[in-house]
Amino acid sequence: MLYPTNGLLPELIRGRTEEILMQCKKSVIAVKLSIDGLNEAHDKLRSTPHSFDKTMETYTLLEKLLEKYPNFELGVNTVFCSENQDSMERIIDFVSVLKNIKTHTISLIRGSLADESYKKIDYKKYLHSIKRLEKNLKKKTSGIYRFRGARIKAAQDVLQRNLIHRTLLEKKRLNPCYAGRLNLVLTESGDVYPCEILTERLGNLKDYEYDIREILCTEKARKVLTTIQDKKCFCTHECYFMTNILFNPKLHPALAKEYLQLQS
Repeated sequence: MLYPTNGLLPELIRGRTEEILMQCKKSVIAVKLSIDGLNEAHDKLRSTPHSFDKTMETYTLLEKLLEKYPNFELGVNTVFCSENQDSMERIIDFVSVLKNIKTHTISLIRGSLADESYKKIDYKKYLHSIKRLEKNLKKKTSGIYRFRGARIKAAQDVLQRNLIHRTLLEKKRLNPCYAGRLNLVLTESGDVYPCEILTERLGNLKDYEYDIREILCTEKARKVLTTIQDKKCFCTHECYFMTNILFNPKLHPALAKEYLQLQS
């Protein structure tokens, strides 16, 4: 189970994380801290004073749980945007020396923003950043998670980011998308969506006796899923790329290649 956090409530996050670890001893629990810049740059992007310091305080508290709970993993995610694309080298350098961070990922900015200029990224700078992460993995200067299958996950991350870069350049979907079939989004009010990007609701669980299968059998759901299958949309959402890679046999040779390069 993966829990992303902005790290703003250190004591609360540490306490809740330990509660989950004690209750879910057979599950791998990963917490990913958001670091989008260093010091004041992070605070500015997050519009929250002292945000960076709070995140680092959370890291210090959480790393103490690693020895106590072998099923606990700690990582960092950075959202790549126009405001931090020139600082990515420094961010990657900083994260790489955090002793107990087992993985560092980059997510490309997406969705509806208050300031759409954040999406005006330089594709070459994105490519440079993801290749830097790839190089760190293959030279073993950055770690991977400890859980079984973590190397496959790391290989998938490398392949995923390269496919996202190609998608940016070609501005189209490159492979089948399984959103709505292998992934669903459930909101706090019970609304069901095929993904986080598409805004057309499939239905609400309360209207179908809390049976998602009933919703997926409706004519409305079939129409939405058909538009996805017909490649009438494309995105760079990392979560869906992961599913689309792992469950697409045609991509397994490319995945195996990345896996073997991480092995050597």
